[in-house]
Amino acid sequence: MARLSDEIIEEIREHSDIVELISEYVPLKKQGKNYAGLCPFHEEKKPSFSVSPQRQIFHCFGCGAGGNIFKFLMEYQKMSFLDAVRFLAERANITLPARERSGGDRSEYEPLYGANHLAAAHYYQQLQENVDAEKARRYLEERGFSDHIVELFRLGYAPPGWDGLINRARRRGISPEILSRAGLVLKREYGEGYYDRFRDRLIFPITNLSGKFIGFGGRVLEDTDEVKYINSPETPIYQKGKVLYGLQQASASIRQTGRAVIVEGYTDLLSLVQAGVENVVASLGTALTHQQARLLSRYAKEAIVLYDADTAGMAAAERGADTLLGAGLSVRVLSLPSGMDPDQAVRQKGPEYIIAELDRAETFLDFKFRHLLQRHDNTSISARAEVIEALGRSIAMVSDPIKRGLYIGEIAERLRVAEELVALSVDRAAPRPRGKRKAEVTVGEMVKGDAELLEREILALLLQNPLTIQDWKKKMFPEDFAHPDHRRIVERLLSLDEHIPKTSADLLNVLSDLDLDPLVSQLCFMDREGETTRLLDDYARKLKNNRLLREERELREQLRQAEQAGDQARVDHLTQQIREIAQKRFRSASAATS
Repeated sequence: MARLSDEIIEEIREHSDIVELISEYVPLKKQGKNYAGLCPFHEEKKPSFSVSPQRQIFHCFGCGAGGNIFKFLMEYQKMSFLDAVRFLAERANITLPARERSGGDRSEYEPLYGANHLAAAHYYQQLQENVDAEKARRYLEERGFSDHIVELFRLGYAPPGWDGLINRARRRGISPEILSRAGLVLKREYGEGYYDRFRDRLIFPITNLSGKFIGFGGRVLEDTDEVKYINSPETPIYQKGKVLYGLQQASASIRQTGRAVIVEGYTDLLSLVQAGVENVVASLGTALTHQQARLLSRYAKEAIVLYDADTAGMAAAERGADTLLGAGLSVRVLSLPSGMDPDQAVRQKGPEYIIAELDRAETFLDFKFRHLLQRHDNTSISARAEVIEALGRSIAMVSDPIKRGLYIGEIAERLRVAEELVALSVDRAAPRPRGKRKAEVTVGEMVKGDAELLEREILALLLQNPLTIQDWKKKMFPEDFAHPDHRRIVERLLSLDEHIPKTSADLLNVLSDLDLDPLVSQLCFMDREGETTRLLDDYARKLKNNRLLREERELREQLRQAEQAGDQARVDHLTQQIREIAQKRFRSASAATS
């Protein structure tokens, strides 16, 4: 396997802006000299995710995720390191040597992507060629889906057999165990072996933002007792609540228009795209999640919720609107005629109807007021209080204080009540912090004692001033560090001889295999840059003194045990060792004051 040179990796990193890249995935706001946003790696309502343009690194003070621009792509897009390098090289118009463009290491997820790619190709081919697929082709034709739609979304067909995919995968060297990890086959309850999960169904492949196949949905084509839709289970590369169906195909249109239309299911989406509405995504038939809303907010400023016009659909629309508000989006809701879903609306009323209705969609507040007042008698005090409380729960989702204030004013005006009453309901609904957030914990609270704090200070200095590592080699040794993780970092840093990276971001690549990125990125965010020369001698002396103190404590414990055992020879030996350590500490203290 060809290894990418450090110089090439550093060149690619230097030509890549981490703030610009992460902004495409996470809305960021300037906060002092850094940028802050909601962490994409864990659920949170207050931002603890920080990106440093100066150091070109990121760190979440909530969950601990951190690293450089390569690490972000590896964690968020599930890329291997080489794939992240290739992606950024292409983005920066940097040509990699031929031997480094091809081959290389693959992430642990690559076999799963490969299995899904094979399955998508298999299902697509079966739709085109299999005799049993005639009913699937007829279904698509009756729905008015063109060949372009079939190609764009790579629609397919799973034949009725039990092992068609298994046999094809086996010929390609893909084991049933890999297919099982990818959610494509199931283990037999009785006996050994596996069988295909999707059988005699129209297949809807699901892709990530890079266009890689990560999961599938399957629809029955005849009236049977079977469940109408089945979907891929959760896998290492597919978490349903974090994916929006069709986003990869719709992202350009959403960016261009600033608007996204959200539907519930596969055929609703396909019908809208067929009608000319390209900026549409689907929530995969589940309640819209916070992760999906935040994902959408990277591309759109406004969202139109277009769910089924039944009771369940309208309830889901209300919940979805609140979730979208919490992601910072402006929200409108389109209510279709009773009992109709988006697919039916397009087929029965035509593309022109749905396009015109989207432009006339209600504002979030109009929709909320209409549905709340239908359920509550606006004349009674208790009913009005319930309406105010319900609206307060929605407005509490809005993080922008200006928008929140405007919403409060409009609600108060419509209900003819004081703004203070509405503000009170919003305040009641706002989430309360459960103790001190990790992001607010000071360095002193995060470490155990002065010795560990000192080690962290030294590591922060080293990581933020990598060009001074050679100077530190003369002052300290790995065994001076008590914490095992600190010791591993120091061992690696002091082992660098020829090519020492110039920046913290590049240094992270050197340390990546230690699996300590959260600790390293946190240390890089401690503001210690430029202090090395002034503190070097003092820190090195204190570090050595701490090591001598540890050794003395260990010797004194051994001395106590020797005295209890009556081993006079060992007592004398240990006493001499303790005396020598005390002399070393005295000489060190004298040198510091001279």
